[in-house]
Amino acid sequence: MAVATLILLGVVSHFSDPYNPWINLLARVGNVCVFLYILWRAAGKAIVDGLSNRRAAIVDELDSLAVRKAAAEEQLAAMIEKIDSLDAECETILKDSRARGEAIREALVADALEEAEKIRNAAHRAADSETKKAIEELRSQMADEIVQAVEATLKEKLDMKKHVKLIDNALKKVVLN
Repeated sequence: MAVATLILLGVVSHFSDPYNPWINLLARVGNVCVFLYILWRAAGKAIVDGLSNRRAAIVDELDSLAVRKAAAEEQLAAMIEKIDSLDAECETILKDSRARGEAIREALVADALEEAEKIRNAAHRAADSETKKAIEELRSQMADEIVQAVEATLKEKLDMKKHVKLIDNALKKVVLN
């Protein structure tokens, strides 16, 4: 039937006035309808199956994407929870570090104070020792000066006779005792 319609339309368009637009339009529309009918008979089922398969593939892909989205949201929630726990753990570590730092600082301050006390005591001992040494040197020096002053005074006061008499008295005391 399609072939007969094509032949009829072809004959009508051939024998008609080529400048008659209505017959030309009718022939063209008829050709298009026949072409679409032939196309539908030859490939219509394949086109419908292809479009149905495409629709099913799109639905499957949307379902797959929904499942992947749900899995991604679960992973996101797990990551957010993990980040929150890491933040809490970080705060705990910082608090522990600060406490350890304070303990170390206090220990260092205590050690420094103890060392300063030792240095202060050593300085006091050294100062006392230096003072005693200076006092001894001063006594020794003063004793020497006193002896020299006494000798000088005695030399001035004692003349040779008194000196001989003093030596004789000292010898008598030593011999008699």
